[in-house]
Amino acid sequence: MKSILLICGLLFSTSLWSLNIDIQAAIEDTKYDPYELPEDRKFLQIIEYNEPPTKAQYRTFYILHALDVITTYEGLKSDPNVREMNFLFYNNQRPSLGELIVFKSIVLPLIGNNINSEVMEISNVITAYAIINNYEIYN
Repeated sequence: MKSILLICGLLFSTSLWSLNIDIQAAIEDTKYDPYELPEDRKFLQIIEYNEPPTKAQYRTFYILHALDVITTYEGLKSDPNVREMNFLFYNNQRPSLGELIVFKSIVLPLIGNNINSEVMEISNVITAYAIINNYEIYN
């Protein structure tokens, strides 16, 4: 599974080189201007940061966590010996789909709105690894 994902990633990244994209314009579009701090806070935002995550990072964050809920639930259904490894589910190592959704809908805005762009990128990589791990357990 990991090798298939690696091959797909390489094929996708090499296909990007063949596209005629104005990289400089794309960089300027997404470049963060520290003097343009948002006036209003996001839902459950506690921490001030200088470089907020981009819209693409937020989109990836929520999509990856939705996939994590699905793969976790399927993995829990597939084998009675499988358990949730998240330490916040210490007392309930086999949560239901509803519990997973409620947990994610409370925790994700709290985390996502209080981390900067760099930490968001790390979080997305860790979540992608968890999805791959869940998928391997399911199969």
